[in-house]
Amino acid sequence: MHKIVDEPVILRYEYDIEGNKIPVYSCKVETTITNTRTGETYDSEELCAADVADPSTATTDSDIRRDVVVTAPKLFTGAVTPKKG
Repeated sequence: MHKIVDEPVILRYEYDIEGNKIPVYSCKVETTITNTRTGETYDSEELCAADVADPSTATTDSDIRRDVVVTAPKLFTGAVTPKKG
């Protein structure tokens, strides 16, 4: 089974109340594109589009299924209070 995987990347940085730099990541996304008529899985969106556009195949847009799994990064769940004095 072919999967298209978009790995998490740093989108930006945020700062907590003490000025610590905290990275904000994108989600990891795994997509499996399947032709429901033939059971074939595609390596990329381009190969899928080429199959649909190919007049020698009976594949249509309605024959394509996309299964998407989104894995969210860990959230910063700690509470910080400013130090007094």
